[in-house]
Amino acid sequence: YREDMTIMRDDMSVSASSTGQDSWRSGVTTAGVAGEADAPKVLKQRFVLEEQIGCGGMGSVFRAKDLRKVEARDTQPFVAVKVLNNDFRHHPEAFIALEREASKSQGLRHSNIVSIFDFDKDADLPFITMELLEGDELADLLRAFPNGLPEELAWKVIQGMVLGLGHAHIRRVHPAR
Repeated sequence: YREDMTIMRDDMSVSASSTGQDSWRSGVTTAGVAGEADAPKVLKQRFVLEEQIGCGGMGSVFRAKDLRKVEARDTQPFVAVKVLNNDFRHHPEAFIALEREASKSQGLRHSNIVSIFDFDKDADLPFITMELLEGDELADLLRAFPNGLPEELAWKVIQGMVLGLGHAHIRRVHPAR
């Protein structure tokens, strides 16, 4: 296991991109950003990153509060925010891959596919905002049943995956080759 070191902005009041200053710091781990002594981590003076909920090869996904939704008194102000980790942040091909992922996914509206809202940057940190899904991850579900999922549950999971995959296939969205 390799610890993911994602970079977040500290200052909530002033964006580094507007002041020319860099107030980045590393060290966000799977423990999340909530509970640290510093101010909350914020992207674009809008998305307050509250906790890390996942990480993959290129980046991490955080549960975030959208301050614009809070201002509008939305009853569900939370989104998921995917950001590139340090290893990929300065690689142009990683930025392009993240943009393509967002672009391809934005055209897919299906109950079995997470909705992508936007692709953006805060200074030199690209990120995607997307629907925040609540519930158990498939990996956790599989760990809970080490000898295999009960048949009824397995078919329910498989059906959901196939429906989402079929929808993407019909719209000619395929993995990068």
